[in-house]
Amino acid sequence: MGNFDRATLVAKLNASFGLLPRTTYVRPPVPRFTGAVKSDLIVETYPQSEGLAYVRGNFAMPGRDSPDYAPSLLAFNLLDDLLFEIVRTRNGAAYSVNSSVHGSRRAMATSPSTRLPHRAR
Repeated sequence: MGNFDRATLVAKLNASFGLLPRTTYVRPPVPRFTGAVKSDLIVETYPQSEGLAYVRGNFAMPGRDSPDYAPSLLAFNLLDDLLFEIVRTRNGAAYSVNSSVHGSRRAMATSPSTRLPHRAR
């Protein structure tokens, strides 16, 4: 690690990546979420899971250009910490509990799971 000649490395990088043409990238506009959020519960059984239950909730997320985007990321980070502390540390009901943003654009999800569904409150 770190045992290399800087000038040799720069020359090799310039001979490979340095030959790529320069381009300008403009992020395409992402349409606003106009769909409906359904409150339906979808249950899918997987006998192979041998008693492991997964629960996942998806929520509409503000766009990156929304003033609510950063606060919503902060809120999901706080929720992640709370879920971990309460569900895993205090109750031992799930190892893989989390709360996170998926796709970083329009959707959020929380994904707790447990082998002890009778202990979930």
